[in-house]
Amino acid sequence: MNKYSITLLIICLADLAFTALGINMQVLQEANPILLWALKWGLSGLIIVKLFFTIIPIIFLEYVWRSGKIEKKRMRLYYRFGIWVYFLVLSGTIACNY
Repeated sequence: MNKYSITLLIICLADLAFTALGINMQVLQEANPILLWALKWGLSGLIIVKLFFTIIPIIFLEYVWRSGKIEKKRMRLYYRFGIWVYFLVLSGTIACNY
């Protein structure tokens, strides 16, 4: 895995850990309607769905990165854009809940 995939994975796993902890302590609510639906099956449902939505895109990005179908410079731009969008959405969600 390249450093961008690892960075994205760490961010997503940290988000998952804090979300699961906050929901378990009943201090947070899930804002994503898909993940809210997954909570019908408890915290394990949330974790499974969130991991699915994390790992599948990273596998796809890794495949494109390694295949060379898109130049590395452009792929780095896509990764950086994805990381910043994730941060912006995450921070916007946190700000809206308070």
